[in-house]
Amino acid sequence: MIAILGAGKMGEALLSGVLRAGRRPSELMATVRREERG
Repeated sequence: MIAILGAGKMGEALLSGVLRAGRRPSELMATVRREERG
């Protein structure tokens, strides 16, 4: 499993590349900032 903490612009680029390289979405995990932290 690949985890990307903080899926902002850089995280999105990493995810995109990993998916294009053939990883399945079920093998990935990403997080985003919690809304309550602003």
